[in-house]
Amino acid sequence: MKKFAGILVLGCFLLAFSPYGLWGQERSLSVSLSPRYVASRFSIRYHQPNCKKVLKIQGQNRITFSNVKEATDAGYMPCPRCKPPGQK
Repeated sequence: MKKFAGILVLGCFLLAFSPYGLWGQERSLSVSLSPRYVASRFSIRYHQPNCKKVLKIQGQNRITFSNVKEATDAGYMPCPRCKPPGQK
């Protein structure tokens, strides 16, 4: 029983100071959990997620971008209706 308790204490100690443990330092995700911009595979425009045009894009045709640079680098232009950043 003492051996098990020692292993448990050692395990908790290692987890406390490990970057992968429950008590390790919180790491921020570089990927946004919700898309910032949405486009269709068959369109030339990207939209804000709340744009009415996004509702018409079927799921299998939907492309998401986390920033304007990704959308413009992929060849998309901003929607004139919802006016996401990047409008010239």
